[in-house]
Amino acid sequence: MDNIKMDFENIKIPDKLDDTIEKSLKRAKKRRRINFIRNLSTSIAVVLAVFTLAVNTSSVFAQSMMRIPIIKNIVELVSFDKGLENAVKEGYINTIDKSAEDKGIKVTVDNIIFDNKRLVILYSIETQEPYNDIYMRRIELADEKGKRIEGCTLSYGMLSPNDNHNLFKGSIDVHFIENKQIPPIIYLSSDMIDIKHNDGDNYTSIEGSWKVEIKIPDYSGSQSNNYSINRELLIGDIKVKIGEVKISPTTCEINVSFNSDKYKAFRLVNARIIDERGTVYKNYLSTLSDKNECENKYIFESPFFSKSNHLKLSFDGIYFIPNRDDYITVDIENNKLIDSSNYGIGLKYINKGNNELNLGFEITDEEINNNMKRYNYVGGIDLGDVYDENGKKCNVASYGYARVNDKESQNIIIKNLYPNTKLLKIKIERACKGIMQEVKVDIK
Repeated sequence: MDNIKMDFENIKIPDKLDDTIEKSLKRAKKRRRINFIRNLSTSIAVVLAVFTLAVNTSSVFAQSMMRIPIIKNIVELVSFDKGLENAVKEGYINTIDKSAEDKGIKVTVDNIIFDNKRLVILYSIETQEPYNDIYMRRIELADEKGKRIEGCTLSYGMLSPNDNHNLFKGSIDVHFIENKQIPPIIYLSSDMIDIKHNDGDNYTSIEGSWKVEIKIPDYSGSQSNNYSINRELLIGDIKVKIGEVKISPTTCEINVSFNSDKYKAFRLVNARIIDERGTVYKNYLSTLSDKNECENKYIFESPFFSKSNHLKLSFDGIYFIPNRDDYITVDIENNKLIDSSNYGIGLKYINKGNNELNLGFEITDEEINNNMKRYNYVGGIDLGDVYDENGKKCNVASYGYARVNDKESQNIIIKNLYPNTKLLKIKIERACKGIMQEVKVDIK
């Protein structure tokens, strides 16, 4: 994704993800599953279409529709996110029901939730025989001319199977970071689907062509509430500026910038929005500008339909990295850790396999482990690019996390390592260490 580094906060990443997903997805938010009912009958589909139109003009109608079981179920399916739940109640949901089938596997886009800033694609994968697990790889969004949709981030909900394990439901959450016109038709496509027959089996890749058309509704006139805060705070020796706040029907964006010569790679700890009734709207995504690492955009559940008179941005402190390049140095020839740049991290193992090297680490830093436990956060230290002793960048295939007995462990898998490599230097990008100081700022 051009000009944007993704910083998905607090998501527990599945063991196996698309190889093209960038390493910055490591910190993505732990997502609850979105299960959705597909293959609605014609009469129900008509009811849903009427519902979509009517609730755009009447919140009273939206509330009355909650008494209809089908509509109530739709709302309940997105109840993990207050912004999405209220957006569905207010009619920001559309039936798509478009499919693509290849190699005996059918991919269907059932519904979308959309408001010009966020697109949630509710989809299903249907197979002719049962599988233990399945997911799409190399997912792309493109316009009618085949041009890839830029200026957006994608995150994926876990696929949930039916009782027969031949129908899987999932979601793709798309955020349009750049303010630009979204095409009226978008194509969701993939050329590879991974399947798993049994729990102990490895995944098998099936190459094919799955391309589904998605008509995007015109919500160009939809309302949004914008507030210019421009308030500067001093936390420790770090200046924090709260800038513009944009609240749309499905999301709330707050611009936050940091200023300090001593530190870099800042991050708010446990950021959330709280209204006057004590309702909490969670932060589930943040983005880091590629032009300036000190400019962040924090994205929260939307309080748009809550009719709140007062909103506060609240956070518990700031994590940061000192303004220098820190590395973990590993002697792979002698299976030992040479330097950890004073971070509490130890080497657990070095496994050499077929054309790959697997490095395992354990975080022993008490502050980092306590913060991860307190906030249920996975990924206490974010590891970045890997270099050999000659400064040559290595081919990292994946980054992984796990937690055992309240201890964080991480691993890196490197492909096609030069045979005579003796040392590896692994860059430390971020860590759960910093200044813990509770802050509350009025944003409305």
